[in-house]
Amino acid sequence: MGTKPKANFTYSALGNNLVQFLNTSENEGLNATYLWSFGDGKTSIEASPLHQYANSGSFTARLTVQNNCGNETKEIVVSNLTTRVSSFDISNSIEIFPNPNTGEFIIKISNQENTKFNLNFYDQSGKLVFSKTLQKQSSKLEESLNLENLPSGQYIVEVIGEFQKGSKKIVIFR
Repeated sequence: MGTKPKANFTYSALGNNLVQFLNTSENEGLNATYLWSFGDGKTSIEASPLHQYANSGSFTARLTVQNNCGNETKEIVVSNLTTRVSSFDISNSIEIFPNPNTGEFIIKISNQENTKFNLNFYDQSGKLVFSKTLQKQSSKLEESLNLENLPSGQYIVEVIGEFQKGSKKIVIFR
């Protein structure tokens, strides 16, 4: 017997009214569906969508998660949207090796701008499966990570700094 989902999410304002929504719902199950309403008339069915608002301001974002046992909706007011300079892509500054790997790998970030990065790992369904904050002590950050608890598969690694963002695809294979 299944459990009704518990809808929850967070968001990050990335600049230029661009917002990354992160689904942190629980008890979704395998057949879960998602419906996002961003408060500006736009919607999405992605698990963790990226949304561009046309204007600055505050908006009520709503996530409804549904599975075979029911549904639940969560609302959060999205605020502090600005037209600051948008983040720029640092994907070429990110190295992850070996790739494919068995869950043990090294991530290197060559970058002068940020000293702190959020590292997020998403599975193929877009669900966040691991998150860590990395602190850079010099112009290069190098960190060993052990994710042997994750099953074999493809993952997206997202690296987010204050005004920078990048991503890489990795494969865990056993």
